[in-house]
Amino acid sequence: MEVLIDNFGRILIPQSVRKHIGLRPGSVLNIEESGDKIVLKPKEEQSPLRIKENLAVYSGDIGDSGDLVKEAREKRIRKLTGN
Repeated sequence: MEVLIDNFGRILIPQSVRKHIGLRPGSVLNIEESGDKIVLKPKEEQSPLRIKENLAVYSGDIGDSGDLVKEAREKRIRKLTGN
Protein backbone atom coordinates (compact mmCIF):
# COMPACT_ATOMS: atom_id res chain seq x y z
CA MET A 1 0.00 0.00 0.00
CA GLU A 2 1.40 3.39 -0.97
CA VAL A 3 0.81 6.72 0.71
CA LEU A 4 2.19 10.15 -0.16
CA ILE A 5 3.90 12.62 2.13
CA ASP A 6 2.41 16.12 1.68
CA ASN A 7 4.32 19.43 1.75
CA PHE A 8 4.02 19.54 5.54
CA GLY A 9 5.45 16.03 6.07
CA ARG A 10 2.06 14.46 6.80
CA ILE A 11 0.74 11.14 5.57
CA LEU A 12 -2.86 10.00 5.39
CA ILE A 13 -3.43 6.58 6.92
CA PRO A 14 -6.08 4.83 4.81
CA GLN A 15 -9.51 4.48 6.43
CA SER A 16 -9.43 0.68 6.22
CA VAL A 17 -6.18 0.62 8.22
CA ARG A 18 -7.47 3.16 10.77
CA LYS A 19 -10.63 1.09 11.31
CA HIS A 20 -8.70 -2.19 11.61
CA ILE A 21 -6.27 -0.75 14.16
CA GLY A 22 -8.95 1.28 15.98
CA LEU A 23 -7.45 4.73 15.32
CA ARG A 24 -9.64 7.80 15.77
CA PRO A 25 -8.97 11.53 15.37
CA GLY A 26 -6.62 12.49 18.20
CA SER A 27 -5.14 8.98 18.55
CA VAL A 28 -1.50 9.04 19.61
CA LEU A 29 1.08 6.97 17.74
CA ASN A 30 4.66 6.10 18.65
CA ILE A 31 7.11 6.32 15.77
CA GLU A 32 10.17 4.08 15.61
CA GLU A 33 12.97 3.83 13.10
CA SER A 34 14.04 0.32 12.21
CA GLY A 35 16.89 0.41 9.71
CA ASP A 36 15.39 2.00 6.60
CA LYS A 37 11.82 1.48 7.85
CA ILE A 38 9.43 3.67 9.81
CA VAL A 39 7.13 1.85 12.24
CA LEU A 40 4.01 3.54 13.64
CA LYS A 41 2.44 1.90 16.68
CA PRO A 42 -0.69 3.01 18.54
CA LYS A 43 0.03 4.09 22.08
CA GLU A 44 -1.25 1.53 24.61
CA GLU A 45 -4.19 3.68 25.76
CA GLN A 46 -6.05 2.75 22.58
CA SER A 47 -9.38 1.04 22.91
CA PRO A 48 -9.12 -2.74 22.86
CA LEU A 49 -12.05 -2.78 20.42
CA ARG A 50 -11.17 -3.38 16.79
CA ILE A 51 -13.39 -3.54 13.73
CA LYS A 52 -13.16 -6.90 11.99
CA GLU A 53 -15.53 -7.77 9.16
CA ASN A 54 -17.82 -4.90 10.24
CA LEU A 55 -18.06 -6.23 13.81
CA ALA A 56 -16.56 -4.77 16.97
CA VAL A 57 -14.09 -7.31 18.36
CA TYR A 58 -12.47 -7.06 21.80
CA SER A 59 -8.74 -7.64 21.48
CA GLY A 60 -7.61 -6.73 24.99
CA ASP A 61 -6.71 -8.92 27.93
CA ILE A 62 -9.64 -9.82 30.18
CA GLY A 63 -7.34 -11.26 32.80
CA ASP A 64 -8.58 -13.89 35.24
CA SER A 65 -12.37 -13.83 35.10
CA GLY A 66 -12.84 -16.68 37.59
CA ASP A 67 -13.64 -14.36 40.51
CA LEU A 68 -16.13 -12.39 38.41
CA VAL A 69 -17.91 -15.57 37.31
CA LYS A 70 -18.03 -16.86 40.90
CA GLU A 71 -19.41 -13.56 42.20
CA ALA A 72 -22.09 -13.41 39.46
CA ARG A 73 -23.07 -17.03 40.15
CA GLU A 74 -23.40 -16.39 43.91
CA LYS A 75 -25.48 -13.27 43.24
CA ARG A 76 -27.88 -15.23 41.00
CA ILE A 77 -28.20 -18.00 43.61
CA ARG A 78 -28.97 -15.45 46.35
CA LYS A 79 -31.59 -13.83 44.12
CA LEU A 80 -33.22 -17.18 43.28
CA THR A 81 -33.27 -18.36 46.90
CA GLY A 82 -34.40 -15.00 48.27
CA ASN A 83 -31.31 -14.51 50.46
